[in-house]
Amino acid sequence: MWHIVKRKLWTQRSELKMMLVMSAISLMMIFAFGGFAGGYEPTVLITDADQTDLSAKYVSLLLEDKTHEYKVVDSGKGIQEVKRNKALGMVTIGKGFAEDLEKGGEAALTFMSVKTDADTMVLQPLLLNRYNQMKNWHKTSMTIAQKAVVQGENLEKVYNETYNKLQASGRTKKSLTLQVATAESAAQKNAILMHSLIGFLIFFVAYSSVFGATDILTERKMNTWQRLLISPSSKFGMLVGNLLVSWFLGLIQLALVLFVGKYMFQIDFGGNIYTMFFAGSLFCLAMSGFGILLSAFAKSMQQIAALTSVALTAFGMIGGCLWPLDYVDNPILIGLSKVIPHTYAVKALTGISQGNALVEVMPQMVILAGMSVTFLLIGLIKLMSYEEQYQ
Repeated sequence: MWHIVKRKLWTQRSELKMMLVMSAISLMMIFAFGGFAGGYEPTVLITDADQTDLSAKYVSLLLEDKTHEYKVVDSGKGIQEVKRNKALGMVTIGKGFAEDLEKGGEAALTFMSVKTDADTMVLQPLLLNRYNQMKNWHKTSMTIAQKAVVQGENLEKVYNETYNKLQASGRTKKSLTLQVATAESAAQKNAILMHSLIGFLIFFVAYSSVFGATDILTERKMNTWQRLLISPSSKFGMLVGNLLVSWFLGLIQLALVLFVGKYMFQIDFGGNIYTMFFAGSLFCLAMSGFGILLSAFAKSMQQIAALTSVALTAFGMIGGCLWPLDYVDNPILIGLSKVIPHTYAVKALTGISQGNALVEVMPQMVILAGMSVTFLLIGLIKLMSYEEQYQ
């Protein structure tokens, strides 16, 4: 078996560049989605059609928010940038904003976006809470100023002094409503982005593991496999040797993405990175077994390429790499997800990223190990049938 491993590793040198390219793509995608750990600030546009003191106060309050980058623009330019996806959305302060607020009605305030994602879910409660803050400060300041007028004080002076004190207090002590809403939204955003991060990791590692194992088909076409079949080498050892080399290639990419991502790009994977690597290694093993299975049944490399592209893309979609399975309610898709390795890999790595111990994700890991054995045995039975033709 070990001479098979050495020979395969030597011949796989030409695949190193492709593996590095796949690793680079994985890192780029994960870095893009992992940017929330590095100060990612979505752009939010503001257009003020009211142009009053109260609308200016609301704009000022928004500009103090450090979780988003705000830009004040005119309405026409803002609409075009939102349409072209150059901004998360646009907040429009309509005419009559101050008048409606003074009358105690709902202010002319709208938010326009072409997205419905974690960022917009975080932003909309924040916009509302900032408005409520400003509204309460204005009401309190006006009440105090009106009472001060009776004592001979200047209404505008008292109002401005009171409002500035309330705003200064708000900078150091956020309101309870704002803190709770932001915490819940941030947690939801973090969960969605972490799922995307792990999904892309699983999605791209699968390709390296599968393609590494499909080299058996090339050996069959070149009659190398047939010569090995009639050699004294153990048939099972030959197959395991190919599996180990394919697994090793997948592990290299997995290690590159996890450790380079964490220590070079400062991507926060959430959980213990060594535990994640161990769980991911079982997924690589399962996909290597799947690659051998494909090699056993495919007739040409063209078939391998077509089957692999279709199968792995479908596995990624149905297995929850591109979106959480909690969003899926189709019973057929849910049933199919239960026989796909990606499903259990995503569940295991997501659980670890949320702080679960290794024992808590053991059911998913046992299933991945079982799939590895199943794929290998089916591939072995099929490939062993070729032996009868050369005895």
